[in-house]
Amino acid sequence: MKKIRIKYTLAFVLIIAALFANTTYAYEATGRQLAQNAIASLQLVATTSTTKNVAWLNWSWFEVNFYDEQYPLTVDVLGSNFASAKKVIYLLPGGGGNFSASFFTPMDNNLAQFFRQAGFLVIGITPREDNAPPGIYMADWGMAKHKADIQEIIGIIQAKIKLPYWVLGHSFGAAYALDYSSTCNDDLFKKVIALDIYSFDPTKVPDMVTDAEITYEAFLELINEGQFADSTFSDFKSLMFISLLFPKSDSGELRPIGGDFTYEGLLYFSMIDSYLLPGIHTPLTGLANDWPLVQSYVAGKYTFAANPLADTYRLTHSDIGTLRTAIFKLGSGLTPCAVYRDYFAVNAYNGAYTINWSGIRVPVLWVNSRLGYSGNTYGATLIKNSGNTNVKVPPSIPGYGHLDVLFSNTAQGNVWHLFLE
Repeated sequence: MKKIRIKYTLAFVLIIAALFANTTYAYEATGRQLAQNAIASLQLVATTSTTKNVAWLNWSWFEVNFYDEQYPLTVDVLGSNFASAKKVIYLLPGGGGNFSASFFTPMDNNLAQFFRQAGFLVIGITPREDNAPPGIYMADWGMAKHKADIQEIIGIIQAKIKLPYWVLGHSFGAAYALDYSSTCNDDLFKKVIALDIYSFDPTKVPDMVTDAEITYEAFLELINEGQFADSTFSDFKSLMFISLLFPKSDSGELRPIGGDFTYEGLLYFSMIDSYLLPGIHTPLTGLANDWPLVQSYVAGKYTFAANPLADTYRLTHSDIGTLRTAIFKLGSGLTPCAVYRDYFAVNAYNGAYTINWSGIRVPVLWVNSRLGYSGNTYGATLIKNSGNTNVKVPPSIPGYGHLDVLFSNTAQGNVWHLFLE
């Protein structure tokens, strides 16, 4: 019995030693070792601060702030402890989001873990506005700045680990991913995935192109007036919190049929009928905040009653607990107005900012949700028309809202499996 205990104790010690060793081995590096190499490559270039160092039995997660400027980029790296990684995937969150909220919630069942289990080293690049207050410096944090930041991080890490890699972005992260792809000539870059982002066909939806120009001009005016950031997700974070504390209290916000929403009712309405909500540009444009959206950030059903306290509501695919956890992980929740300005310029085709669609030579997968941005995937057509024969646009995911593609309980079977096909 004593020998058996000694044997298992030694085995445990060897496992722990292997897990935390920084030694370079002759055999293929594990995901954890590659993650450590990725972090080390960043530390050679700029000051970094480690904010997460989590080791579970099968995986390890590191998070560092990369201080190449006053306000850092945040880089997350997730790798398997005992399995090697054959490829890398860089995950880019949308406006107001970050890696942890968008791709790592809940911690054991998320898009990052899905890719790790498929043999990838997973690296998230969170924009620096997640770590910054609103300010005049954000006037220069448009699409070009985000693209340069992504190029910097990928360039540093790829120079060290030299593995084939993919790039996936959600929402504005998808716009960044496509923009990055349009000028990348790295032979190790193998695929780009755009997850729920709009691109308007001027022949089929000319009114949307016109509205894009109107919204572009509104964001120009907002920036000139000193409004440098949109706080939609920051405000949503506050609403998520107050609705948890005072769910049935009067929110002061009027319902479409009269009477004020409760805080909980306003929260659910904001998620389910998101396309109706006003935003920072509405006083200038007369348009809803996210007017390209078909309906929902999160699919569900909201039914009004005569008394706001009797309103009923439910989510169809995503769990409110998961969404709360994700929203509470947000940093500033800000999106620079310059990002909106530039991406509406892309969709207005006014030349103020462009994506070089013809420069995207890698395989492309563009997946939209039916209640999110649906069939507005014209950029994929432009890529195809430029001679890229490997562009796939499956039917938009039925019944899914913009965030359901990340948080739905059935996302792996309905959406994520498409990424590996």
